[in-house]
Formats: sequence, C-alpha cells, structure tokens
Amino acid sequence: MEITSNRPKLNQVIQSVARTGQKKKYRPRVSNAGACPRALTYQALGVEGRGEVGRMPVLLSDGNLHEDSTITWLEQGGTNVIMRQYGLDVAVIEGEPIDPWFCDLCNKEIAGNILHGHIDGVVDDGERYYLFEHKGLGDFGFENLDREFPKGYITQCSAYIKGLQNAGFDITSALLLVKNKNNSEYRQIYIEYDSESDIARAENEWSGLVDIFSDVLKGLVDLHQTVATSRAPGANLPDRPFDQESFQCEYCAYSATCWAGLRAEVSSRSTGNVLSRTSDLGQAIRQLADAREEKRQVAEKEKEAKRKINLLMAEQNIRSGETQDYKFWLAPFDKKYLDESAIPVDVLEVARKSMTFMSIKLKKL
Repeated sequence: MEITSNRPKLNQVIQSVARTGQKKKYRPRVSNAGACPRALTYQALGVEGRGEVGRMPVLLSDGNLHEDSTITWLEQGGTNVIMRQYGLDVAVIEGEPIDPWFCDLCNKEIAGNILHGHIDGVVDDGERYYLFEHKGLGDFGFENLDREFPKGYITQCSAYIKGLQNAGFDITSALLLVKNKNNSEYRQIYIEYDSESDIARAENEWSGLVDIFSDVLKGLVDLHQTVATSRAPGANLPDRPFDQESFQCEYCAYSATCWAGLRAEVSSRSTGNVLSRTSDLGQAIRQLADAREEKRQVAEKEKEAKRKINLLMAEQNIRSGETQDYKFWLAPFDKKYLDESAIPVDVLEVARKSMTFMSIKLKKL
C-alpha cells in the first residue's frame, strides 16, 4: 500500500530558503586564500556551477553561530572582542575591473579591484592588540591540525593584519582560535606577520609546533591577479592545481565543466617522447612506480592480517579485546547501494551520468 503524508518536510524548507541566497558574484576576497584559481575564474566568468542542495549558506550561518557562541564565552571570562566585522582594504589587484560594489557591512561602495575583507575582531589583553580570527572545523579538519598548519587561514590572518596596518593600527600578530564543531574542543594558533618581508610565523600552542611561511600576501594577490588575467577575452584558463580525484575537485561546483574536455585535451598532445630517467618527469615516473609497488605490498600485508584476525577471533569466539598496545573490536556496518533492476529503464537512463577520468599507465621496460 502506498503511504502518503501531508507532514511538512522541514529539511526541504531549509534547502529551498538557502538556495535563494546561495549564488554570489566573484570579487577579490581575503577568504579566497587557498582556493583554486581555475574555479575562481569560472565564477568570475559567470559559468553556471553544479546544482547545489543549499548547504553552503547553512554552513556559513552555522559558522556565525559558533563564532557568536565563542565570543560570548570569552566575554564571560573577561576577554572582550572589539571591532567585529570591521572592513579592511588589503591590496589592489592589477587588471581586475574597478566597477564598484556596495558593501552592506561597511555601508559604502568598494572599488572592484580592491582586495577587501572583514575581520572577526580584535582582542586587547591590556598590553597589546591582537587580530582575532575564529574558525570552525569538523573532526577530520580539526585532527589534521596535528599534522599541518592551515595555510589558507594563516594567509587570511596575515592579510587582515596588513589591512589593519593600512588603516593605521599597530597590530602585528593574530590569535587564530579553531573550534571543533562536533565536540566544542578549542585549539589556538599564534601568528606573527612581518608585512615588510611578507613572512608569517605560526605556532600551534598545544604542541609548540612552529612553521614559517614566505610570500604570504603575495600569494593571495597573485591568486586574484591570475583570475583577472584569465577572465579577459581570449585568455586561457589557469592550469588545474589539483588532481581530478582530490577532495577539492570532488566537492567543486565546477568540476564537471573543468574536466569536460579532458579526452580531447589529452588526444591533442604529442606521443612517443623519449626522456632521460634523471629529468624531472623521469624521476616522477620512477617515484610513481615505486609508490605503486609499495602500495601493492602494503595492501597484501593488510589483507593477510585481516584474514588472520577474523579467523582467530572466530576461533576464540570474541568480538573485542585488547593487547598491551591496542584495543580492537569488530564493527559491522551496512553499505547502501542501488538495485538498478528495481528502477525503470527510462528513469535509469536519465539519472546515469558519465565523466572522463585520466589514469597514468606504466609499463616496465
């Protein structure tokens, strides 16, 4: 029996509202730090991206709520965050159209070639001022802070420090506070930026790890100048900086457009080139071959270890336990899949899509 319901579908209500405010025009933004220049060029050219489900505006709204909550807690502890959403002009982007746009937060027009942004705030500890920046991450991004610094965030902070200096403020450092949105754990990264040398020093304050970043603002300005050059009539698109199977491409709204001409692009290249094994490409080919062999050996070891573990746990009739080194347990899970035989052929044909991917084939000589 078919079941129908007039119950309101609240998830669809939210998605519908979010979609209406989802599209935004390209302009040089400090928050574009670390973005793909090719994707930004598509946006600047007005290319229609892949249809979204209305998540981005909701994510941004959630981020604002997390920030507000954090600042409320800070204020309860006696730390005030001032100059919230203060607008800053950071740099001029050569070649970018100067047609102005109206900034609602600053309540004024901003020239189109100005790299403009808004800070989360400034913290005064009684002795000096610090730029305050707040970011919220999920578990994966938060745990990745142990492995590497978030270069895009460090670039943003450095650019905002430069903007504050342009506005006459004597501020040279930032407190980047990162919140795990899943469990409300916080981590702080201290950043010092020297605008003369364009060098940033970052220190994560939970482990003491330090790193130095050069040409920080230059990289952000170059990113937007690449877009300005590439959006000009007759200009070529920027090279693709990410692998087709990277998470950046997987979640990019322009991924299908970006890789659509891949087959023809590859077919137009020359063949049969003989290169020295010591050339950059020759060394990269050897690196890939070695990596694939290591991966094959590791996969075989993992497969054999899993087989032994399943066999021994079944023999001992246990589903969990621990050694001196590890806890272990069995975790059954369900994997969903589509039964294509249950889908009408005409519907299946409309829903089935294809995309060309590129693999690198190797043959030992």
